[in-house]
Amino acid sequence: MPKRAGWKPALPFSFSRAFPPCVLLENTVATPLKILAYFLATLLLGATLAPLLFWAGHASGSTYLRETDFQRYFDRAILLSALLLLWPAMRALHFSGWRDFELRRDPARWQHLVGGFLLACGLLWLLGGCGIVAGFFRVRWSALTPGALGSIALSAIAVACLEEMFFRGALFGLVRRAASDKMALVFIAALFAILHFLKPPVGVVASEVVTWSSGFVALTRVFWQFGQPALLAAGFTTLFLVGLILGWARWQTGALWAGIGLHAGWIVGLKTFAKITRRNGSDAGWPWFGENLYFGLGPVFTLLITGAIVWLWLRRGIFNTEAEEAEAPRQQR
Repeated sequence: MPKRAGWKPALPFSFSRAFPPCVLLENTVATPLKILAYFLATLLLGATLAPLLFWAGHASGSTYLRETDFQRYFDRAILLSALLLLWPAMRALHFSGWRDFELRRDPARWQHLVGGFLLACGLLWLLGGCGIVAGFFRVRWSALTPGALGSIALSAIAVACLEEMFFRGALFGLVRRAASDKMALVFIAALFAILHFLKPPVGVVASEVVTWSSGFVALTRVFWQFGQPALLAAGFTTLFLVGLILGWARWQTGALWAGIGLHAGWIVGLKTFAKITRRNGSDAGWPWFGENLYFGLGPVFTLLITGAIVWLWLRRGIFNTEAEEAEAPRQQR
């Protein structure tokens, strides 16, 4: 029988097409499952790559890389795997490119970058100075060599850029597909804290006996800190506040510059203080200070003050430059 004009072949039956509300349900369920699969694949690939990175570092001839233990290589292998699998994850979630993450040009990027660094590092060092004056820590200035400063600076730049691109850039954009901005902000802050707790204990794999399976041995021990209630309460609270502040900076500016500055400032402050100080006894300064500036009530209150300043700075615009004011009309158009 001849086909009439305008005839189109029948499409296969689709439950979602027949019942449009189910499209939302499919997206709501599928997106978290795809993100979960991405994290599981990241852990497995990281465990596989960790021995390779360890052997490459020890073969490089660098004294610093040769003295770095396997646990640090495992941490970096996980981060590298997350970056390698990010593009496939983006494609699976139907992202066409980085523009889908809605990152904007920041007209005050240098002010946000430098200001964030000085704010985070300065307040952290002010806290450490209080601990030194109170006699909780002793100082060894000779330990802060030019080589040590260079290593800390490179670490701060690399880690701050990579983690902000990953957590506040890519993951924040992914989660916003299935949740509101505020929910995404809290979720990414919690995820940031949890993933920083997924670390095997130091010495879980001795450097002399690293094999192809060492990454998977370390992977089975990444949850050990969750069995330490005091460590979990103190460390998780600090990291969660850090994640909230960094997420707020990204949300308010639409860019990563302020977050990178804050993140790098905290790394420099923590590492330089840890390099030149030693605690005067295991209980000195507790509960205000722990073994470093990660733990204790002092770091928590310092982060609350930092967060309040960042909130005023970015929300009220009390330090806005002429460049920001000039950019505002263009963004409104």
